[in-house]
Amino acid sequence: MIKVFGIVYREDQLLDGYERYFNKPNKTTGYLFEYNVMIDILSKDIKEDYLGILSWKFPYKTGIFRKKLENFIKNNPNKDVYILCQPLNVSYMEFSEKQHPGLRFLVKECCKHTGLEYIEDVKNIVYSNFFIAKTEIYKDYIENIIKPSIKILQNELWEYANKDSTYKGLSPEELEEQIGMRYYNMITFTLERLFSQYIQNKKLNICKIY
Repeated sequence: MIKVFGIVYREDQLLDGYERYFNKPNKTTGYLFEYNVMIDILSKDIKEDYLGILSWKFPYKTGIFRKKLENFIKNNPNKDVYILCQPLNVSYMEFSEKQHPGLRFLVKECCKHTGLEYIEDVKNIVYSNFFIAKTEIYKDYIENIIKPSIKILQNELWEYANKDSTYKGLSPEELEEQIGMRYYNMITFTLERLFSQYIQNKKLNICKIY
């Protein structure tokens, strides 16, 4: 069985067949965005075999609604991870470094801290957390990669992690209301790159929808 959460911020953000998770304003650790949600969900007893934690925009960005997702997994059973991203014809880390200068250093430090071998050219690119994974794998990823990475980013690496990522999304005023900061720092963008490193290091059995 599959459990898929859709992260929403307002009542009018609709989902098709996904369970809503309201991500409330948080001026303490709001800069972690969806990683606050992941940590909370994975602290609970998830009985389903597979888990996805996706933005409410996911089905509208990808055209992958609940039925299509279920059919894809049903037709490709027993994989460790299902990647739901459109392919990128670029070097992911090189592209990421250009978008967010200093990010490569932070990813390398998180890999070193969590026992992953840093891979410059990852084979399977995952972005925006668009993936479904076995629940036990998702739990391992959060407990042994994400949580320790957040800890080091919030402490030893804070000087570098709390820099402006240059990403433009919400206005500074909207951001301050939601997360207590007027810019997007580097942390979520660093964490987002770790799953591609993780699945290659662990040699997981994957399947791509595209």
